[in-house]
Amino acid sequence: MDNESSAAKIGILIMDFINALKDKNLSWQEETEDRRNDLQSKRKLSAEQIAHEVQRLKVEFQHEIQRKEHDFQVDMRKRKSRAEDEIQNYQRFLDAIEELREKLEEFYPNMPSALVLVIHEYVTQLLHKMWEAPDGREKLAHRLKLVDFLALVSEDTSPTALQAEQQGIRSLPSRTLEHIRKQ
Repeated sequence: MDNESSAAKIGILIMDFINALKDKNLSWQEETEDRRNDLQSKRKLSAEQIAHEVQRLKVEFQHEIQRKEHDFQVDMRKRKSRAEDEIQNYQRFLDAIEELREKLEEFYPNMPSALVLVIHEYVTQLLHKMWEAPDGREKLAHRLKLVDFLALVSEDTSPTALQAEQQGIRSLPSRTLEHIRKQ
């Protein structure tokens, strides 16, 4: 029986140990329950705050996209309008150059067509260089060359030049051709 009482004592000890562990665990859970509840609340609150912040950022991002799209559309309309204006201006220049060619042919009927075409091509190239210049300074330099050349052509086709032509003094737009030779 001694063995039975020892076994019973061991059983009681084990039961006491298990109960002590349960009590310790229970008291630990009771002690930390407030802290765990607080942490759970904070997690839940943090998750809600994060969700709210994400939603707020989505709305803000959508507004920013709409603003950028609007700004882009306004900018594209302005650019399109400027491009259309530039195309019209360029076409006016081309038309004026064509009128210049016709005026030269009319004013100098004895001038070979090839020379008229050379003058026409030269002034057209000046226009293209001016139009395609990458910066304002270069554009201005080409514009000044174009203005100088057009002034020479204008002088060579002026009423004074016509009078000289009628008197047999000039048969070609000499100043214009001289300008082209220097280039």
